[in-house]
Amino acid sequence: MAQASTVRKTYKDVFAFVNAANFWLLKNKAESRLRYAVKKVAKACEKIQATCQEQIEEIDIEYCSVDKDDIIVKDAKGNLSFTKDNLRKRNAKQRELLDKEVDAPSHIVKAPAELEDLIRDAFTGFVLAAAASTVEPEDAADDVLAGEKDAA
Repeated sequence: MAQASTVRKTYKDVFAFVNAANFWLLKNKAESRLRYAVKKVAKACEKIQATCQEQIEEIDIEYCSVDKDDIIVKDAKGNLSFTKDNLRKRNAKQRELLDKEVDAPSHIVKAPAELEDLIRDAFTGFVLAAAASTVEPEDAADDVLAGEKDAA
């Protein structure tokens, strides 16, 4: 049974999911619950992605170089120009933005066994449930080893 809700993810996670979703959808044409969930969540995540992109552009405008008349300075290729100091500030602000958490859509379905690890990682939380940890704490392994030494 599918479960639709929201999940807290970073903008970086949203971008990774949309990229993985588009790649996976191109390779997997057969209709399935997973395909339905991926299409649905990717479409909603593209709106979040667009909002983030607008904020990135605002950061660019805030830190780009301007001339004496407050006209934005561009290089020969039409890219914004930045001073070294403002480029560092812009990059820091963009990293901060990409690490910001937002409410992202989620539509959890059962994962097929043959799903690639990179795709599975990108889909986790969006369309796949997080896997339960099966790793034992290190102390438990030490206790077993100590018990074996005591028995010897």
